[in-house]
Amino acid sequence: MQSPFKIFKKDKKKKKSNPHYSSERIRSLGAVFNLVIGKRSNGKTFDWKTDLLDGYSKDRKYRGVYIRRKDTEVLPKNIAPLFELPEFDAITNEPVKQIVDYFDGEFNSYEYKNRAFTLVFRDEETGEVIKRDTQPFCFTCALATWENRKGVDVGEVRSICFDEFMTREPYLRDEFVKFMNVLSSFIRDRDTATIWMLANTVNQYCPYFEEMGLKQVSEMEPGTIQLYRMGEHGQTTIAVEMCEGTEGSQKVEKYFAFDNPQLEMITSGAWEIALYPHCPCEMTKEDIAFRFYILFNNKVIAGDVMQDEEHLFILYHAHNPEREFTKDDILYLPTNDGYLNHCKHISDTPTEAHKLINHLIATEREFYATNEIGEIVRNWKMNVR
Repeated sequence: MQSPFKIFKKDKKKKKSNPHYSSERIRSLGAVFNLVIGKRSNGKTFDWKTDLLDGYSKDRKYRGVYIRRKDTEVLPKNIAPLFELPEFDAITNEPVKQIVDYFDGEFNSYEYKNRAFTLVFRDEETGEVIKRDTQPFCFTCALATWENRKGVDVGEVRSICFDEFMTREPYLRDEFVKFMNVLSSFIRDRDTATIWMLANTVNQYCPYFEEMGLKQVSEMEPGTIQLYRMGEHGQTTIAVEMCEGTEGSQKVEKYFAFDNPQLEMITSGAWEIALYPHCPCEMTKEDIAFRFYILFNNKVIAGDVMQDEEHLFILYHAHNPEREFTKDDILYLPTNDGYLNHCKHISDTPTEAHKLINHLIATEREFYATNEIGEIVRNWKMNVR
């Protein structure tokens, strides 16, 4: 059950742009899940990890979990620098608070072993560890290999971050369920954890939005926050923030000001949309051999199999979402319903028509009415192959 969401807009009276992203606004809502979406390198991850350091310096129960999708992303060579802090802010040129400052000299560095970060004090000349904290302050986890590594309870954690939860690459099979299981393995029977999901604007048809019932994310404006309440009693709160521009992201726009719509994600924070091939020739309704439908992410896409003496391909376009389908329609939907013509996966080929669709997709004989339609179909394919 979902209650109507609330929209929080940016206060125009306040400073138009901050040096870096700050989670102050979204934290004030006290949501269980916090989705923060915006330009690359605007400070989303930096904000989370410095909050974790600050929280842990005040309360040793304020520990974190850092989640990535692939196992390679949490290997020491790739993730060890996560908590390295620059000496000076690149935008303001002001000194950046260091680990030694957070912990009043008790610790001045950290080490990453056994998929966990632990604070240490190192000799400044030799680098030798003189003192080591009694527990890790942050654990790491990869969704792809979580089943092989789940184990004993690591104790209370307060802040769980899934970084780059959106991708343009294929998602894991049943990824949302895997993510929920990971959360359960760390949360256990405690209710003190807050979940952070951070991402760049790379995929407006991310399957997490549908799984979590977030139907308006792709239409959000920069600087706005939407608050959803889920569950019979509204006990699950989800805040979604579309980040406004920052001085840091504006400073580097001069490197990407080319006339290419795919770069708007970098320069303006717009959703990244690829360029897809449009219909290469003149075709008419008489050239439609048959039509099939795709139900994905609360949208309906029609696929016309176009055929004349010289051409055979699929042309995708938007369709009326209110249409009522019958058992005779060739339909791809999220779950099987028992009808022969209704399938879940592209590889399901119960009829000759399904076999032809599978063949045309496999041989990339496909065209799109718009680039937005191409994005929807691309994401559908990643979820049903």
